[in-house]
Amino acid sequence: MWITVKADGSIKREIEGGTDDTNRVEADGSFIRVGPDAEIIVSGDGSNLSRRTDERLDSITAEGIMSIPRNRPLRDGTGD
Repeated sequence: MWITVKADGSIKREIEGGTDDTNRVEADGSFIRVGPDAEIIVSGDGSNLSRRTDERLDSITAEGIMSIPRNRPLRDGTGD
């Protein structure tokens, strides 16, 4: 495991060994996790959250909640 603290106060945690797992706390307080199963981003004040997986994109913001499949078919139903 590697932990890096930068001069701006951001922190990065990486796990070696093929796990592809990285967590970061940015200088503005936002949190980012990139893992093998999902990418998660939380704003520094907690007002915005998003999660992206191979199957779905989910988001919570002041404007509302969104959850959609990533590979949704076109309106004509062909999926092209």
